[in-house]
Amino acid sequence: LFKRQDDLAQDTYVVVTFSTTTDAMHLEAVAAECGLQGRLAPIPRHLSASCGLAWMEPNGNDATVRKCLLNHDVIFERLEVMAGHST
Repeated sequence: LFKRQDDLAQDTYVVVTFSTTTDAMHLEAVAAECGLQGRLAPIPRHLSASCGLAWMEPNGNDATVRKCLLNHDVIFERLEVMAGHST
């Protein structure tokens, strides 16, 4: 019925889209070093990306994702925090 605040936080995720598969794989290669827990997945239908892949990071952890992208010079198209999860 009603969700606790902890449950609501877990319902958010960060989606990062890429122009190329190489860019997507770059993030995948450095993700563990950055402490990311997400994975590459087919891009959600309501978004668009040239390569068709997106990084899906659970728990709306956008600050950590942004820091990783910048520190490792990962090229990306878009970063969005979204509610719910559909791939």
